[in-house]
Amino acid sequence: MLFDIIHHSTVINLISCCFFWSSKTRKTIRKKLQSQVNESYLIKVHEKKIARLRSKEKIDILFFVFDDALWPYDDVYTCFKNNDRFDTKILIIPNQKIPEKERLDKMEIIHRNFVNNGYSVESSFNQGEYIKVENADLIFYTSPYEISLPQYSIEHWKHRALTCYVPYGILQANLQQLQYNKRFHNLLWRYFCETEMHKLMSEKYSNNKGARTFVTGYPKADRLICKSHVPKNPWLNKNKDAAKVIWAPHHTIDNGIDFSCFLLYAETIKNTIEELGDRIQLAFKPHPNLRAKLYSHNEWGRKKTDEYFKFWETSPNTQIEEGEYIDLFLTSDAMIFDSVSFIAEYSLLEKQMLFTLKTNDVGEKFNEFGQAVFKQIPKARTNQDVQLFLENPFDKKYSTQIKKASAISQLLYKGNMKSSERIYDHIVKELSK
Repeated sequence: MLFDIIHHSTVINLISCCFFWSSKTRKTIRKKLQSQVNESYLIKVHEKKIARLRSKEKIDILFFVFDDALWPYDDVYTCFKNNDRFDTKILIIPNQKIPEKERLDKMEIIHRNFVNNGYSVESSFNQGEYIKVENADLIFYTSPYEISLPQYSIEHWKHRALTCYVPYGILQANLQQLQYNKRFHNLLWRYFCETEMHKLMSEKYSNNKGARTFVTGYPKADRLICKSHVPKNPWLNKNKDAAKVIWAPHHTIDNGIDFSCFLLYAETIKNTIEELGDRIQLAFKPHPNLRAKLYSHNEWGRKKTDEYFKFWETSPNTQIEEGEYIDLFLTSDAMIFDSVSFIAEYSLLEKQMLFTLKTNDVGEKFNEFGQAVFKQIPKARTNQDVQLFLENPFDKKYSTQIKKASAISQLLYKGNMKSSERIYDHIVKELSK
């Protein structure tokens, strides 16, 4: 293996000296060859690690989490936890993109939520410092973005452990380079994706041609579809006659993606909810990044943002939900949203929904799977559309469209086996050959 690497490196250096090629051509060829060298070495590392683990009595699995709203591994965790061959734990790691006090408070809340749900979980913050993990054989990531500390990054673990990833949301936006071809994706041992359509995108856009991408379905869909899951009731208003509606705005208020309609409808929704009183209970479910985006927004800032969020926390017919949301979806009646992943997830339930449009060309910003679902769902273009929906959330006039969207979203549930079981079975077989 070392000879192969040295040989390839020599070839790369020789190409750099071939002056009959343009500088741009030499650079492109060098980059491609270097990528091949890295890929070959990574494959050898994975093979060596797998061989060692096949004879190891106890295999250590870690799930890295910095936000429980992004957690897709409920049943995956349970599968491994129920097998004595695996020592399975969750580690709460810091989000370095938020201020320290908020970061530590968030970690404490996430830790408490996991403990309350019976998980084996630890915080990476201990006695005033962030711990360094010494041993892990498999690591599951919840995000491709390097926003935590270096000791938890895939760059640190690429040669130390087998790394796995399930997208924290269904990939429907037309952002293939971000979703399939970051360095993170190309370093993974296993990328478990949602559908064959997503597998094809991985093959097309990633440098490694989707070589380690496997279709398993979407684990969050397990609990949305399977009747065996009994949801807890997260609604503060237990009045059965009150409509239980979710509002889930995205965070993209100030960039070219332009999905978020928060700035357009924030006051309309707030005022309408106040007018409707106990006829409705609204759960404000903002994207985890929305608050930080509003803090830095010229027309909002920290004071206005905190006051607005406080309204949803304290009003008699409202609540704020910033963590796990599967049970919230299952026990709701309807949802207003512009969060992209929720299009397919919520349509699985065939409940009333309304997607708010910021611009008329939003549909062009979806990938192939996203466009197929997006074409079917009801859409709002004005404040009046939003207000009418809140006043009549049980209106069934869009039921036919929603059923069509749900039929497409069923692709997320692959066959009779749960997605989480497919992931578990795949890994167990790889480590048992």
